[in-house]
Amino acid sequence: MEEYTDGRYAVDVYTNAALGSGSQLTSTEMTQKGTIDMVLTSTAILSNMDGNFYAFDMPWLVEDLDWVDENLVAGSKLFDLASEKAEGIGFKLLAFAELGYREFTNSKRTIETPADMAGLKVRSPGAIGLAAYTLLGCNATSIDFGELYTAMQQGAVDGEDNPIDGIIVPNRFYEVQHYITIWNFQYCGLPLAMNLDLWNMLTEDEQATLMKAFDDATVYQRQLAQETEENQLKQVLADGADIVVTYIDDLTPFQEAVAGVYDKYKQTDLKPYIEALEAAKAKVGE
Repeated sequence: MEEYTDGRYAVDVYTNAALGSGSQLTSTEMTQKGTIDMVLTSTAILSNMDGNFYAFDMPWLVEDLDWVDENLVAGSKLFDLASEKAEGIGFKLLAFAELGYREFTNSKRTIETPADMAGLKVRSPGAIGLAAYTLLGCNATSIDFGELYTAMQQGAVDGEDNPIDGIIVPNRFYEVQHYITIWNFQYCGLPLAMNLDLWNMLTEDEQATLMKAFDDATVYQRQLAQETEENQLKQVLADGADIVVTYIDDLTPFQEAVAGVYDKYKQTDLKPYIEALEAAKAKVGE
């Protein structure tokens, strides 16, 4: 941003939600109030402020990362829908960064078919994930992330899902979860949002320049995230971690098993957002 604005604006980055006392939720709320200028947040957190963001949590919706490059960028129909809802809760949506897919880990067995999920005690952070795991025959529960490692270690839960790069490897979940299933359950896009009042103080030229800067930055970030995820998992295996990694090539049985989640949420206000996501997915498959 500093380069694109000839030094008029710069970004001071505070990692690990430092301005929000380590809480991403607090950082997001502070941005909403204007205490912080911008925040890299999550659709899950924004869902607490506007339930329409739950649409991004639909299972096995984003199968191809090319979809992201076409549909989570400024000017796309889906981005504009999300931007409208963000403005309704006090944010200007600038771009989507990437945390990756939520992949499944568990301490019991290799997962190859939906039947393998039966009876597992699974932690999921959101309502849609809980509904999907229930349909897969799991005993689904919600546990605070700060308690998750201990819960897995003590056997209170058998499994969970999270991105490889951002969560599973850095937090060493593989030490207590010896089976990793690569199945791209949910895509984790990270909305970059600015306080709306601050955005409205900028000139049109400044706004256009900032959108260009953040669009270019997040394209690079997504490329870097994808490379890092692949390398991290390879490194863990090379280091001798006691894990079994399974790749699910045919997701159809899993998708059919959770079809009821789509049926349920299409009867709610999420319908136009889910349909927009599905239409974008179909377009990529053409």
